[in-house]
Amino acid sequence: IGAFTEDEETLHFLFHAGIPVWWVRPAKLSPNARIDKALSFLCVNSNEELHLRPNTIINCADKDPPHPIIFTRLCGKPERYIKMGNFLRRQMQYPLLLGSDQPRSRESLHRTVQSFPATTAKLQR
Repeated sequence: IGAFTEDEETLHFLFHAGIPVWWVRPAKLSPNARIDKALSFLCVNSNEELHLRPNTIINCADKDPPHPIIFTRLCGKPERYIKMGNFLRRQMQYPLLLGSDQPRSRESLHRTVQSFPATTAKLQR
């Protein structure tokens, strides 16, 4: 993740926000710039895959279904970061191994215990 910009104000804004940024400038403004080798742009094949090395393939296809829009207001609002954090937290959650984390009623727990007579007998001792 990062950005390219020719605008100095945008450069400073992104840099201070902690976003990697590359300042694009005409070569004549950087006489001391050293270019070792000009490379071609990275190309994605028809399967929307990017082959970086023989064993490294990056899938560049859009997510299906697409991620939801989580925030649509101005970018400087604190709510943006709250919404982003909540979204990322949901994306990073591990599946629950023992079922749902939703609270259960006493009645459903009582029925569950009654359905296992051996367990009920041990619990009553």
